Amino acid sequence: IALMYWFSKPNVRIPLRAFGSSTHAFVTWSSVQYSYAKEVLRVSPDRLFLVKHFVDQLFWKPRDCDTDTICSAGKEMRDYPTLLAGLKGVQLSLNELRDLYARSRFVVVPILPSDTDNGVNVILQAMAMSRPVICSRTRGQVDVIEDGVTGIYVPPGDPVALREAMMSLWKDPDRAQRMGRAARTHIEKHHTIDKFCHDVFDAITKSLCRA
Repeated sequence: IALMYWFSKPNVRIPLRAFGSSTHAFVTWSSVQYSYAKEVLRVSPDRLFLVKHFVDQLFWKPRDCDTDTICSAGKEMRDYPTLLAGLKGVQLSLNELRDLYARSRFVVVPILPSDTDNGVNVILQAMAMSRPVICSRTRGQVDVIEDGVTGIYVPPGDPVALREAMMSLWKDPDRAQRMGRAARTHIEKHHTIDKFCHDVFDAITKSLCRA
């Protein structure tokens, strides 16, 4: 039983076409990749299980402090040139990153075009800290943010739209706080470690009962 998030990646897709039939079941947290596996790779739906990605909601949780900065984190498929252009005119430990989230009014996750959910860990960490997220609306990053409620989507590679979204939240801290609270509520309902473990266990149990 494989836990996978990027079926369409060439060095994953090609071996799957050849040897995927020997895998009993697949568990994924990307609805776009779930559809790709079913429709393009022709994986039988009874061998596919879609679960919600998890975040450690006990470590990443709201903290009281002044929100005097903006932050962005992560490295996979990030579009930092667009972020820098939008702001025109380090490796951190987990504790340091948590402090940075806590000080941030919101978190920005600029992503390069992709059909998988790049950025999901940073997005969930920020939301768990009650911080709204401004994120590129890529084809693959669609399962976590509710646009206008827990965060804001902007077109990929568009520094003007990114700047407008950042300035709108920066100038309206009350709105940022409301969106942050909604983000934390969403995490507690859908993305806790306990729920992830339960859903994966349930998927495995169902697949074994079918064997």
